[in-house]
Amino acid sequence: FPGNDVVDVVAVSAYNFGACYPGGEWQTFDVMARSYLDRARNFGKPVWLDTGTLEAGGDKDAWLRDLFDQARAYPLQGVLYFNLVTESMATLPYCPNPDYRLRVPGTSRWQGFADSF
Repeated sequence: FPGNDVVDVVAVSAYNFGACYPGGEWQTFDVMARSYLDRARNFGKPVWLDTGTLEAGGDKDAWLRDLFDQARAYPLQGVLYFNLVTESMATLPYCPNPDYRLRVPGTSRWQGFADSF
């Protein structure tokens, strides 16, 4: 931490890759981010979360509902969500073209995000 005089905001990156890699498991908000956010809050600055989730191994809609409920209760200054389909990655061999999108056009796969508002 370089110091209060040069830092305005503290951010944490935490992603749920679920079962997209060997030995990977679905992670809740608490497992994935809470300890990092608690440490970030100790700096006394506004805290932001950079995050995203894939679907392998769990319920993406339930995860999104929980994320935004937790973000409101925490409280976080903001959430930056990685809303993208990416190219396949060697580190995520069980999820070709990982899809982090909040809403998948033409499907009902977005209700968890919609329910959060």
